[in-house]
Amino acid sequence: QDVHFYLISDDLYVRQEWKKQFEKLSNSRARFMIHVGSATPISEDCPEEAYSRTETSLSFSPVRAFSLPGNDDYPNCPDRSLAWKHYSDHLMNVNKKYWSDTSRYQVKRDPERPENFAFIFRRTLFVGLNMVSNEGEDETATRLEQNLQWVYDNAEPHEDNIDVIFLTGHGRLRD
Repeated sequence: QDVHFYLISDDLYVRQEWKKQFEKLSNSRARFMIHVGSATPISEDCPEEAYSRTETSLSFSPVRAFSLPGNDDYPNCPDRSLAWKHYSDHLMNVNKKYWSDTSRYQVKRDPERPENFAFIFRRTLFVGLNMVSNEGEDETATRLEQNLQWVYDNAEPHEDNIDVIFLTGHGRLRD
């Protein structure tokens, strides 16, 4: 069976643009969308309005939307703690806020990293991971180890029920 979904990044900053883009999607076969972060351009200093704007924009999607943090959602913000609160309040669980149909798949959240999610849809395991880098911090290494464990914890028990594992997140690999 084919699997259709959307993968988007950043914020279009203008709700009308989101609406226009989502209108094009309304007749598609996609069942969900994954937003891989950066709700706010760093030049805005990460105000709560940027996260709220992206949440509202995602609410226009004709399919369930999931969100993962990007580098401009908290690590590059002047006040990381406040930015993380804004992300958590507006985007972390956006998939539960505007769409009711959950019969096609059951979404699990990582108890260690609740921004991470996993679900199986048509024999494909989808795993959303917080992959941003906090330069010069041990937190990034710890988070990546937790991410690997999350992938294993979701793949291993279902190895007979999945053909593909799709991992996604916003980040770049460094040496």
